[in-house]
Amino acid sequence: MGAGFGMLIGRLLQFGQEHAPPGRLGVTTTAIRLLQTPGGALGVSLFGPLLSRLTEGRTAGGTTGSGADGDGVAHGTEAGLGLIQGTDVILFSLAGLLVLATALAVRLPAAPSAVGAPVAAAVTARRTPPAR
Repeated sequence: MGAGFGMLIGRLLQFGQEHAPPGRLGVTTTAIRLLQTPGGALGVSLFGPLLSRLTEGRTAGGTTGSGADGDGVAHGTEAGLGLIQGTDVILFSLAGLLVLATALAVRLPAAPSAVGAPVAAAVTARRTPPAR
């Protein structure tokens, strides 16, 4: 999933640059990268503690006394299984948020055709190699 999302981010940037007017190319690139930074920080700050709680709760009795030596540390299969189960909950939560975001994005109004025409012409002009 990480590799797929990494490739998606590059394509998102390319899509924004292809559809931006030439004079707004820098603003488009900066806006995309700027919004990725707080989005990533927000995701880590919200889902990191949740993953920690889920992992702790899914190991036998949390971390207290769950170690093989009674040292309060989960070991081996027990800790790994707790991490996997916690990660599953996080990924399914994020998938639900993605579905919600997609539903909201689909409902956005389309740009008027008069405004879209110069953008389409600019994109076509950029793709057409100069005549020699």
